[in-house]
Amino acid sequence: MLHWLKNLLFESTPAEFRSDYSIAESVQRLAAVTSRWGLSLNQTQAVGKVSPDKVRLQRVIPMVRNSFNPFFTGHFETRDGRTVLTGHFAMSVYTRIFMVIWLAMATLFTVAFVAGDLRSANGTPASLPLFGLLFPAGGIGFIVLAKWFARNDVAWLSDVMTRALTTPGDITPQKPSADPAGASEELKGVALFLAAAAIFSGVAAVNAPQTLPTRWHTMYVAFAILDLVLAIGVWYRRPWAWWGGFIVLAATMIAPLVTLHAATRQLPLLFQAAFAVCLLLVVGSWGAWWYGKRQLFLRNTRANGQRDGKT
Repeated sequence: MLHWLKNLLFESTPAEFRSDYSIAESVQRLAAVTSRWGLSLNQTQAVGKVSPDKVRLQRVIPMVRNSFNPFFTGHFETRDGRTVLTGHFAMSVYTRIFMVIWLAMATLFTVAFVAGDLRSANGTPASLPLFGLLFPAGGIGFIVLAKWFARNDVAWLSDVMTRALTTPGDITPQKPSADPAGASEELKGVALFLAAAAIFSGVAAVNAPQTLPTRWHTMYVAFAILDLVLAIGVWYRRPWAWWGGFIVLAATMIAPLVTLHAATRQLPLLFQAAFAVCLLLVVGSWGAWWYGKRQLFLRNTRANGQRDGKT
């Protein structure tokens, strides 16, 4: 168990990438297909530092933050007359330190809590020790889940670096290799989120107090139907689902504004205006991200058209 936990936190995978170019040109080519800060809202990027002495890159997916994704850390060197980028893939040092401290504190807290309760005169439920284990077990489960979401990052980064160091000719800046698998999973994640939102709206419609105006019940039902239909459309990458995504974003912005205005009429207008501006920025950012996914739906349509034409 301890060996498995050690590998979970401190696993390091060695990697080497041979280049067809000198160190200086290799650095230039790799820097051309990576970003220093990764500020794109609609394009997955390899982000980090590229220099002869240090290369540190990670995969950054727009609107997704995963502190447990693997970093490639390495450097360029000349070996047998050929340039080699050598290094390893591993989680960030800061993430590993944080999780070691968190798991240690959760374990100590659980032991102290159970030991203190066992010494008390009130008696201890038989299930209490098992309940105490949920704290460290939950942390370990979170790490496993986060690493599962980042399971394709090593292959994706390896492909970006291999293409930069071996593909002949010029490389277009800021455009790493295509990532159809990652994009597909991204859309499936959106579809699952919409399905969950549909369930939530349906439950809210059933359990909403009868004292609420009829329009609220109607709104919950409408949101449930809209989210469910869009979830199916996004899962199958239908073009109309891409347009429908903007309807959901617009409703996401309008509904809170209407609710806020009804609930905070006596609050200063400046507060309401600040809330509206913040909401607009958030929805606008998600809108820009969603706009960048249009090609996924259009490509799928063209592919379907080609198959239909052949048949």
